[in-house]
Amino acid sequence: MTSSAGSLRISPPISDRHEAFRAETCSTCGDSPRYGPTEKKVQPLAAQIGWTHHQVLIDAFRDDRELYAWYAGKAVENRWSRRQLTGQIHLRLHERQGAPT
Repeated sequence: MTSSAGSLRISPPISDRHEAFRAETCSTCGDSPRYGPTEKKVQPLAAQIGWTHHQVLIDAFRDDRELYAWYAGKAVENRWSRRQLTGQIHLRLHERQGAPT
């Protein structure tokens, strides 16, 4: 509530203010003000795997970013668990599938 010349004025509810703000700032937005209705929200590859996957990849490919990224991509694509990722690294999958070295 705010006071204006001795009288009280009640502000509109937050949800009404939010809708007014969205209408002013984003006339073509879908569910999110940042993305249009047909655009997909895509996370970076690093955010799509868990921390334990990163630990395995760091231990195996500390100095080889290309293989790190290749195995991270395969882990996301095939939904590998940490144990499956470790197994594929030990089996040297990248050599059998022609990954960059």
